[in-house]
Amino acid sequence: MATSFQQWLKQSQLLRIFILGILVLLLQIPLFQISDLVYERESRKEQTAGEIANKWGNSQILFGPSIYIPYTTHHVNNETGKVISKHHWYVILPEAMSTMANLSIEKRYRSLYEIPVYQADVSIKGHFQLPETTPDGLQWDKAIVAIKLNDSKALISGKVQWNSHPLNFQPGSPHLPGDIQYLHSKLQIDETSTSHTYNIQLKFNGTDELYIAPIGNESTISIGGNWADPSFQGNWLPQQRDIIDTEFNSKWQVPFLSRNIPQYWNDANDFTDALANSVVGVKLTTPTDVYRQIHRAIKYDLLFIALTFIVIWLWEAMGRLTVHYIQYLLIGAGLCMFYLLTLALAEHIGFIAAYILASSSVILMITSYAWSVLKTPFRALLLGIILICLYGFLYTLLQERDYSLLLGSVGLFAALSAIMFCTRKIDWNSKSNELINSNTQK
Repeated sequence: MATSFQQWLKQSQLLRIFILGILVLLLQIPLFQISDLVYERESRKEQTAGEIANKWGNSQILFGPSIYIPYTTHHVNNETGKVISKHHWYVILPEAMSTMANLSIEKRYRSLYEIPVYQADVSIKGHFQLPETTPDGLQWDKAIVAIKLNDSKALISGKVQWNSHPLNFQPGSPHLPGDIQYLHSKLQIDETSTSHTYNIQLKFNGTDELYIAPIGNESTISIGGNWADPSFQGNWLPQQRDIIDTEFNSKWQVPFLSRNIPQYWNDANDFTDALANSVVGVKLTTPTDVYRQIHRAIKYDLLFIALTFIVIWLWEAMGRLTVHYIQYLLIGAGLCMFYLLTLALAEHIGFIAAYILASSSVILMITSYAWSVLKTPFRALLLGIILICLYGFLYTLLQERDYSLLLGSVGLFAALSAIMFCTRKIDWNSKSNELINSNTQK
């Protein structure tokens, strides 16, 4: 004859809930492995994107134009009495800079992955205003105008006009000979003329991002292209932006005061890095990125499994069923399979189609299995309807950016309210913790 303790072990709903909680935690193990698999596939995509970018052109940062004028300083070493000469560059930034970049964007495919690449046509116009006072000994006959491109090997063509006269760009840096990130051209500067105009035309390839440094005393930067979901980046947001269908246009105006960098300096006080970090630009985002969406979906897995187990447990308590723990585990494993199916399918058919197909398959599988476990078709169909609502709600959360927290909080509140309503008649103090209802009492 079973003891009262053995009866309590079999009939206690509190103990059953505790064990079900342990099962929910155990199911996090395969979900952690699926999450690691998502990271692995995402890393492989990034590796593939890097391979394409190395051949086509990396993310680009455009800096320039600037005038560099060499000069030499001399001082006497107090200990040896020798005269030491040191070479410097005097840097002049443009008074006005107007940059227009038009991006021709396309998608490149390798294996399962899709990478956005672009070809940029860039026009830079403006003028330089020479300073009234300069260091002694400037070698004006050796002055150069230079621009810097983050990945200059992706440069297709470059032309420059100085005071309406065509010049030829040469590779190399005014600071470090052989630095191919720079392009420069020798200038013939008339010191009697304080204003000099320039017109630079560039064409280059790039991947994913384009940034431009606003180096003018007054800088106007316009970037446009054929992409539906641009993300505007940098230290300043554009004053104007238009996104119509698959086209976008954006415009920045950055004044000298907000740039907070001097207009002239020598290389003893180099502000090149500061300017390169003060950039504006655009990133070609993919809002329906498969891996980002699946990462977000996995964050709700604990809630999904717990709510499904609670629904089945409520039918146990109210319908005098007994569902074995192995059956709970099999249903939980089915819920975990949803994320793996979505990942595997989305790499081939896209996230939306994969989500619909994976969720439909899992709902059909669990509903069919619950038909036998829950003893009646009504309970199984009701569980299927609840799962449809849960997956539909999850999809809404994944699509919403600004209201996902609000919708998630309201949904969780509604679920908790429903659970409290359904368990309001359970006598948690009784030995068997059975549901007390009027039908049973009658």
